[in-house]
Amino acid sequence: MGVSSESKEDWKQKYLELADELDLSNEAWGNKQKLLCRVIIRLTLATNGLDKSLDPHLITIRDILKKGLVGERLWSELDDLSETLIRAEKGGRETGQNNGLEYLFGFLEFIAQESEDRYKIENLRSRVSLENLPESKQVYTELYDALAGEAEFIDEPTNVTAPGFLGTIFKRTQVKSDAAAVDSELIWKSMIDLLDGINVPLEFTEVFDSLKQKIKSERDPQAFHALIVETVSLLFKAKSVVKDGQHKIEGFLNQLTDSLGELGKQVVAVNETQRVSSSNREVHSDAMKNQFQLLQENSQTATDFDQLQEMISNRLALIKDQLRTQSAAESEQQSDIERRMRELSTQTQSMEQEAVDLRAKLQAAQSEAHKDPLTGLPNRLAYDERLAQEFARWKRFQNSLALLVWDIDYFKSVNDEFGHAVGDKLLKIIAGELLSGIRETDFVCRYGGEEFVMLLPGAESASASKVAEKLRKKIEACRFKFKGTTIPITISCGASQFNEGDQPEKVFDRADKALYRAKDDGRNRCAQG
Repeated sequence: MGVSSESKEDWKQKYLELADELDLSNEAWGNKQKLLCRVIIRLTLATNGLDKSLDPHLITIRDILKKGLVGERLWSELDDLSETLIRAEKGGRETGQNNGLEYLFGFLEFIAQESEDRYKIENLRSRVSLENLPESKQVYTELYDALAGEAEFIDEPTNVTAPGFLGTIFKRTQVKSDAAAVDSELIWKSMIDLLDGINVPLEFTEVFDSLKQKIKSERDPQAFHALIVETVSLLFKAKSVVKDGQHKIEGFLNQLTDSLGELGKQVVAVNETQRVSSSNREVHSDAMKNQFQLLQENSQTATDFDQLQEMISNRLALIKDQLRTQSAAESEQQSDIERRMRELSTQTQSMEQEAVDLRAKLQAAQSEAHKDPLTGLPNRLAYDERLAQEFARWKRFQNSLALLVWDIDYFKSVNDEFGHAVGDKLLKIIAGELLSGIRETDFVCRYGGEEFVMLLPGAESASASKVAEKLRKKIEACRFKFKGTTIPITISCGASQFNEGDQPEKVFDRADKALYRAKDDGRNRCAQG
């Protein structure tokens, strides 16, 4: 009975399906075999050094497995490893020690670098053997106390070798997350405060502002070192420019000192010339008196007219010569005095002009030092001086005084989405609105970043709140567009009034906390502190 063609086709189809299943099964087994090899290799690496008797077997097995799970040599090596493990386990039981602790001590001794650390491990190991401590936890506690004393908490474990033995083992210590977060935030804030408190030369203003924005927007600990280096480098460059300006001022002052010295010499010379001229005049005057006296005496004793005439003519000639000599000397001295006086006048005028120029430069420098270059508002240095003045006036006259702290809402988002150029423009707009909305007797400054501070002399809490609310609405009503997109502008404020016994720091702290409440309550609002 022959097999039908349909049956042949069915068997052929089944054969093909079984062949496909076999291929898939072989492929899956191959993948599992590779995975098993990798796992065993990694286990041999992880356990290497825990027991000297096992190490040769582990190394041999690792080398064999690199070629796959095949060969009689592998099975033979696995049998040898099994026998070695049994002997190690029996040895551990015979000595009465916990096998896990034995491996732990062996591991610690293997990686210990300092003799003091090895001594601590051996000492504790002998105590465990003698005292036969019943609980592993107790051994772990004593081991931690013995070796972790020098370890310290650090903020960032990566690439840091902590002090102490445990730091050597793990290259890091446990992280105190809460404290580390606080410290990290404090460091970032301190860097921003440092840059805000520095009055940099104009050519560095844009770079400093860019650096401050980087610090404010960056919270990756890995970038911290780079920002520190960039900050220090920038500070050194700014210091170099400031020093250059100081050298120029010192040079001018040295030149001014030299000019004053020359001026002093000229004055002394003029005085000396006048003294000599006065002395010569007295000498000539005495000589003239003598000549007239001799003339009078000779005229009285003369007996002959011709003799008298000759004698008078001779005396008059002498007197005329003396007068000519005196006139010439005085003329020369007068010319010298006039020349010196002209030189004095020229030098004095030159010094007066130099003094005017220096005064103008110093005033301009002082003005720049007290002005925020981006917004044109007074800066934090100017705020400190004005606050000292207003505080002293408030203490003396007990007039009302209010302090307002402002902060732009979502300013970081504007910088991130539209760029720092748009953020700078936004700062200028808000600075202008704040300045135009207060009295001439009031004061507003850019305190740092997107934060502004106001002083309102004569304002109590109620009136200060009205001013703050008016300004808040004024800024909210601004229409700021960028490439067709309207960017909403809002600002939050915290206000506080000076009360009896207050210090400026305390009032600022109340206003700052009120600002945070306004932020937490949804922003675009004012709060009283």
